[in-house]
Amino acid sequence: MKTPLHSLQVAVKAAHAARDNAARALLASAGAVQQAQAQLSSLRDYAQDTASRFGPGQQAASIEVLRHRAQFLGRLHDAMDAQTQAVGQAQSAQARAHQLLVHADVRLASYQALLRRRRNEAARLSAQADQKALDERAAHVYAASREALGLEELP
Repeated sequence: MKTPLHSLQVAVKAAHAARDNAARALLASAGAVQQAQAQLSSLRDYAQDTASRFGPGQQAASIEVLRHRAQFLGRLHDAMDAQTQAVGQAQSAQARAHQLLVHADVRLASYQALLRRRRNEAARLSAQADQKALDERAAHVYAASREALGLEELP
């Protein structure tokens, strides 16, 4: 049987699932940032290593070797630039995922607070109804006992 609070309970459950999904997305985006940063770090280390192998201490090389080395280092720097952009994009995605998680947390807390208020109101109304029924029953018993004793009605 569906209670009056059933739809709100369903909304809380859905908000909880959405919050859990947002938390998983944030973890995944944090992993993507770490992976992108690790790739950038590897590229930088490789560029340093390559530059040090072909540094100024090297003996004079042919023009052709120097040209190939310059092209290679240029492509390596282009790759580092592209990876720097990838890191920035991953960080932006992580920031968006964090915002989504915050919004999902707020939504869940709002639904939970509303559910608590509705439950408290339902409990208060139920207690009032119980008290009214008890008062009516007591009045009925009192009236019946006065009648049984043959006493007059009180004004």
